[in-house]
Amino acid sequence: MKRFFIAIIAAITLTFVPTAAARDSVEHLAADRKSGKAFAIFTDTETWQHCSTAIKAYKDVLESEGLGTHVYVADWESPDKVKSIILRLAASSRQPLEGAVFIGDIPYARIGGAQHMTTAFKMNEQAFPRTESWVVSDRFYDDFDLDFEFIDSDSTGFYYRLTDKGAQTLSSDIYTARMLVPADMDDRYGRLNRYLDEVVRAHGQDNPLDDVVFYAGSAYNSDCLTIWRQKPLSWREYFPDAFLKSSTNKFLNWRYGREDVITDMGYEIRNPDHDLIQFTEHGAYDTQYMTSSEGATDLESDLQRIRSVLREYYSHYRGTEDEQPFLEEALNDYGTGIRFFADSLYAEDAVRDSLNDKLDNLKLDRIAEMSTGARVVLLNACYNGSFYEDGYVAGYHLFNGGNCIVVQGNTVNVLQDKYEDELMGVLDAGVRIGVWQKGLPYLESHLIGDPTFRFAVKDREFVSEFEALDPDIDYWMAQLDSPVALHRAAALKKIHQCGAYPGFSDRLLSVFSKDPSWQVRLEALHILSFYDDSNRSIAVLKAFDDPYERISRMAVRMALFIGEPVFRDALKDILEQDNDRQRVQFIAADALQVLDSLDASNVSCMKAIMTGSDESKISSIRFLRNYNLHFALPKLLPMLSDETLSADVRLCLAEALGWFNFSVDKSLIIDYIESMDLGSLDSALASELRKTIKRLRHE
Repeated sequence: MKRFFIAIIAAITLTFVPTAAARDSVEHLAADRKSGKAFAIFTDTETWQHCSTAIKAYKDVLESEGLGTHVYVADWESPDKVKSIILRLAASSRQPLEGAVFIGDIPYARIGGAQHMTTAFKMNEQAFPRTESWVVSDRFYDDFDLDFEFIDSDSTGFYYRLTDKGAQTLSSDIYTARMLVPADMDDRYGRLNRYLDEVVRAHGQDNPLDDVVFYAGSAYNSDCLTIWRQKPLSWREYFPDAFLKSSTNKFLNWRYGREDVITDMGYEIRNPDHDLIQFTEHGAYDTQYMTSSEGATDLESDLQRIRSVLREYYSHYRGTEDEQPFLEEALNDYGTGIRFFADSLYAEDAVRDSLNDKLDNLKLDRIAEMSTGARVVLLNACYNGSFYEDGYVAGYHLFNGGNCIVVQGNTVNVLQDKYEDELMGVLDAGVRIGVWQKGLPYLESHLIGDPTFRFAVKDREFVSEFEALDPDIDYWMAQLDSPVALHRAAALKKIHQCGAYPGFSDRLLSVFSKDPSWQVRLEALHILSFYDDSNRSIAVLKAFDDPYERISRMAVRMALFIGEPVFRDALKDILEQDNDRQRVQFIAADALQVLDSLDASNVSCMKAIMTGSDESKISSIRFLRNYNLHFALPKLLPMLSDETLSADVRLCLAEALGWFNFSVDKSLIIDYIESMDLGSLDSALASELRKTIKRLRHE
């Protein structure tokens, strides 16, 4: 059915391709028509002039694997021109499109009004520049159910807003990736040619996934040692061959100390024997934050650290109207005078902090020298995949002359507790990494490199069925009883994606309660979150005390957004007893808070919403996006119809209520909005309310 709609979308979109002359400006190397599925390479004219031989070799090796590959070359004027070709290829019943890669300078979309599709990004789009608050995402190209309104374009990109006409949840139809050498690296075309040569070489190897490395950075969820110590147990299910020897699985963390971490990880990053490395840490577009500065051992070191922090804050206030109030506050709180912030001392601290930064973290200049050895690098960190920047971490790993073939990274910040390893074991089975990536529904998550890469295929039937564009429901129903844990977990997801069947929620609860595999039970709990029935609550309560910390952490996060009072006592027990599960405790505290109408911060929030200024109302309403105050809905809903409130306040509230999509009380929101006469409302408010209805229904 979805392919029928793809054909309609393609027909509509193609009517907007400007002229025949514009179409003629696109050079096309057609795919081998004997192949059952298609793949598309998009590149720009200058890249083609310098790298056509390597790109053709890439096309040839893909077609030798049975993937018919188109190449399109043009000076692309907008994302819409690229997307129109993608939709036309996807509509083909004879050779449907599996994926696409963008080599070189292919336009990208900055998307507004879609932060609910990210894991954590919630920057105010009205208060911050679009270059910071709109999300760069290739879901514009690969999820055909989304609908966008073109706003405008400038030197920073093409701006589109997600409309209410399309879906409000992500479900990519194809996989995509980018091969973009960072603009600030030298010899860009030489690097791309060498990289493509390595890609072709990798496709000629039968390389099993049997050597893995995991690194846990500081000040992240990995600060909880229970998370770190259980990682080998879960990865043993994903990558069993890597655990046949002690030397082919390594689990490192920042606690080894500054010098050991940087030295050891430098070696691991360069090591060509590794197949896959995952970094779980904080990040920026140009930095991997590996570890923390060593603790102070004397009073002078403590004072030095305080000076450094205060001067860093001072740099933000200096020369503004807030400079004098800051100096007065610093004097009152810390006894500092104006000499404390003298330029000479500030310069000394800046030099020392810069040296510490280099000792603690991986910057681009350091990554450039490393020749990354692992075929696959997963950057579970903020901003490391920001391909729109001149230099970005993922690009430096890919094009530093090593063996790396593909990097996963994020274009904005990312939730520490996202389900980033969902069905990761399919990579071990030999599924293309792009197919795995397609199943991760996050606006910010991207592949940089070759999305068609796969490790040695272990089970051809399973891989073929998992990669199929139209799942065979009978095959997946049979896999529910497979002796292979990965097959059972994958079956749960595939059946859910196909629309499940009556009573599937009962089956999910049974699987969660009885299956011996951690990955199967984790997947069952995750899918149960989309079923608004008693089975979900039963599973959440069971999961609070699960031996697998990841399951408990998912459960307390579900409790936070479901908001059932029945969770209260069990959440209190977690706070009192589970000191070895720090992240679970942290989220449990938040889950308890949203259940408490008398909590001081909740009372303050509601007071601001009901009686504060517009600025105060909007700030507090935005608080509801992270902390769904379920008990407050009877007071909040009438505000949608209150014409005495400003349009900005009502619009902000309409958007915030869409974040209650797992709430036990979300039917109250749906019923209230459906009782409103949307046709009589301001168009922006009506549109946001329609989006909210879809979000609450997971549509």
